[in-house]
Amino acid sequence: MMGKYRCYLFGIIFATALAVIFPAAAQTTIAISDFSNRSDKFYLDTWETKIPEFLKSELSRSPQLVLVERNHIKAVLDEQALSLSGLIDTSTVQEFGKLAGAEYVITGTIHEDGSRIRIDAHVINVSSGKTISEKVLASSPDYLSEMVSLLGSNLRHQLTGSGDYREKITLKRYPTAYFLVAGAVAFTATAVVHKGYIDRRDDYRSATGLEEIERRYDDANRYNRIRLVLASATGAALFGAFYCWLRNRSPEEILAGDPPLQPYLALPQQGGYGFGIQVHF
Repeated sequence: MMGKYRCYLFGIIFATALAVIFPAAAQTTIAISDFSNRSDKFYLDTWETKIPEFLKSELSRSPQLVLVERNHIKAVLDEQALSLSGLIDTSTVQEFGKLAGAEYVITGTIHEDGSRIRIDAHVINVSSGKTISEKVLASSPDYLSEMVSLLGSNLRHQLTGSGDYREKITLKRYPTAYFLVAGAVAFTATAVVHKGYIDRRDDYRSATGLEEIERRYDDANRYNRIRLVLASATGAALFGAFYCWLRNRSPEEILAGDPPLQPYLALPQQGGYGFGIQVHF
């Protein structure tokens, strides 16, 4: 029995020592408001609520961040007669953040930047009112998920200091290899059928009886039609591979805003806060 109690005592002492040496990582609470569509594109209105949901998924991957539930956010805003997209003024955001129990609030806007679509995100420190910003740009609204993925990754880096800051995502969305494989398969099939056609054509030419001539003619003609279809498929697949190759030489890119001097926030570690400057060249 004494040995058993000694094991328990040793376990408690060991666990306590670990807790002192390696304290649990601090967590920071984040609230994400709706984004405001400032562009003339009405179809981007749906992004006002989509972006916060996607950002929540991205940021929740970090164990250092705790995301305030959207239902709680809406309840606080309803009580204050505000809207999720109305959190623009810093003082209003700070007041909201305190009521929602958040240490940081993320707000943002959607703009047109020439021929591109831009998403701006602002992270506001509820206690100090200090703000850091990030943005992403893309040439098409089809890339919303990729834009938010890059935005969320960089915001997570800004907030926690973990991971790398990414200046862009290169999209190679054109499947050159698939078209090449399809072309190779179609070409092989064409060669096999072509050989069958040649054999049946020779059989037709060597036929003597009328019934045999008609039968071998129909057989050769069937192979010829199949050969033409497969040859067309080969040409289409090779054209598709060439088109994809050309497009992949200048792929679409999702770009992040990367100012020369970029501040980042470091979440509290062992009771302290850090602030730094990243210099990008």
